Amino acid sequence: MKEAEYHAAASAAFNLHRAGRLDAAEAGYRAILEARPDAAEILQLLGTLLGQSERLNDARDTLLRATALAPENADAQYNLAECLFRLGDVSAATHAYRAALAAHPAHTEAAIGLSGLLMEAGDASSAADVARAALTHAFDHPLLLTQLGAALLDMDRPAEARDHLERALRLAPDHVLAKRNLASALIELEAFEQALEILRPLVNAKPRSVELLQLAALALSASGQYTRAKPAVERILEIEPENIVAINMLSDIASRMGDGDLALEQTRRAAELTPDSAHAAARLAHILERMSKLEEASDWIDRALDLEPANALARVTAARIARRSGDTGSALALLEQIDTAAESDWLAANILFERGQTEEALERHDAAFATFEAAHATRAKTYEARRRDAESHAATQQALLDIFKAKDVRQMIAAWATDVPADGLATPSFLVGYPRSGTTLVERLLDAHEGVTATPELPMVNAMRNALDAAAPGGVAYPQSLARIGTEEIRKMRALYWGLLHDTHIEEVGDRQVVDKHPLNLDHLGLIARTFTGAKVLVALRDPRDVCVSCFTTDFFPNNVTIRFHSLAETARAYAATMRLWMRYRDILPLEFHTYRYEDLARNPREELGRIVDFFGLDWHDALLESADRNVGHYVTTPSYTGVTERVNTRAVGRWRGYAGQLEPVIPLLEPFIEAFGYDE
Repeated sequence: MKEAEYHAAASAAFNLHRAGRLDAAEAGYRAILEARPDAAEILQLLGTLLGQSERLNDARDTLLRATALAPENADAQYNLAECLFRLGDVSAATHAYRAALAAHPAHTEAAIGLSGLLMEAGDASSAADVARAALTHAFDHPLLLTQLGAALLDMDRPAEARDHLERALRLAPDHVLAKRNLASALIELEAFEQALEILRPLVNAKPRSVELLQLAALALSASGQYTRAKPAVERILEIEPENIVAINMLSDIASRMGDGDLALEQTRRAAELTPDSAHAAARLAHILERMSKLEEASDWIDRALDLEPANALARVTAARIARRSGDTGSALALLEQIDTAAESDWLAANILFERGQTEEALERHDAAFATFEAAHATRAKTYEARRRDAESHAATQQALLDIFKAKDVRQMIAAWATDVPADGLATPSFLVGYPRSGTTLVERLLDAHEGVTATPELPMVNAMRNALDAAAPGGVAYPQSLARIGTEEIRKMRALYWGLLHDTHIEEVGDRQVVDKHPLNLDHLGLIARTFTGAKVLVALRDPRDVCVSCFTTDFFPNNVTIRFHSLAETARAYAATMRLWMRYRDILPLEFHTYRYEDLARNPREELGRIVDFFGLDWHDALLESADRNVGHYVTTPSYTGVTERVNTRAVGRWRGYAGQLEPVIPLLEPFIEAFGYDE
């Protein structure tokens, strides 16, 4: 075949190929190859056509011939790589992509293919190098920018990933993969609302995308929006009933919402679906221990440790059970075997808090104090702690004190009584007190009464605060907005409160009296008085020294208040600010108050609980004092969960004495409250 004939035949076959007439094009290519069997360019085109026709083995063999004859043919190497990838030969495909880039470094498609394969192989660093090199030739290529962003995400560099992904979206605003990866980066950067803004339209467009639903659920859950996260996870499980990630996520969300039955059901399901997973067995043991099902928890600990003898979650749960059973020596021995440096900061802090409790039980108070300090330092490294703002809490406390000490405050409060919406909604009662003052104990005692539903630290009052911030009447946010809101805002907040209560409380309220237990609402009694004027408020008091020691030594989930318990000094400052607020509220707010002291309840539970029952207008039942037995198997969301399965006792009274030396610097700050609450005797 002469040169002119060759070019004419090649052009004709290629035009047929481009027009989609594959059979005719193949015949043309094969006719040329009969005359010129080593025509590498024609072999490459034929190999590409065979791949398009799904004849992958023939395509591979043809393209191998083409690349052997012309290894510098980048397109042949690229098409061979694509064919090998489709055949599942990832190693050979990777080699062919590299050969294409060696022949032509600006081959964008080869760079995209190689970067993607490296990501799938778990080599994010090499994938990023490939994408960066390709971007020197194709500076504004959205997919390369997206791949670079994905690689940086895998390398735990979310800020850099965000920058490249945002650039990709400026170039291609509808690039779905870039949007999804940007949402992932924003979640890593704790910019949850920004991530959700991106995810909402993506989920609406693809409501059955498990990956998108999982990202949305993660953003909602990580930002504390559990009631919105739960339906997203449930939708995943409708699509993929055995999705382990979703099952574990639903278990965590249920735990946060206080739905112990659902948490246990899902954790048990995860353990059954993954019988060889030590982590799943340890998680189940952890949930069972929190529900005081200690015998079954121990069985699952044994299973976890059989699978993974060094499993830290199983070991710390075993230590906690040993301490609860009085075997503190064995508990400490178990904890000393755990290398906290090898664990996540979250679990390491949990282990250190448990070790501190165990050392205290052994009356090694100085060692315990040092361990608690180490626990706080470790917890501070977690993103759950880092995203909290202790300064904002202190500023809010001061702003509230300024408002309620203003000269015209009584005039403002007097007007509230005439501004109550006629909305037919009931007025709940409230149980407040500084954390670790015994509110959980009374909540569980009251919840045993047939006429009461006591709620376990649900977010209704916090949601009202957030609503005021979002609305910012007159451009003024909470707490300054308390002086500006009127009937319409109050109506909305009352409806929000009851709507959220029904959404988040796992029991039907019916016609029972609601007692909303949340210690941190003590700061916000002004908002409660504005929204539910005349409400009954039960206030728990405890020796300020015991309160501060207990707050400092307790493993709280971080929020803007509990993050302040990182030292005894800051704990005492936070406590003093709250108690100054309480003493002012007590004097001026239109609420019906009753106070009780933890120590009095511990020493004479029948008498003190009787007064509380009378305060709420309830009949006395002797069964109230037997509620500890019923709380076995009940999931308690607070750190007090071990205490509610015990009869009321005085064991924690005077705990501060073991830390008298460490407390000495903060006693002047606590002294006014020690005296005011009758603890100076």
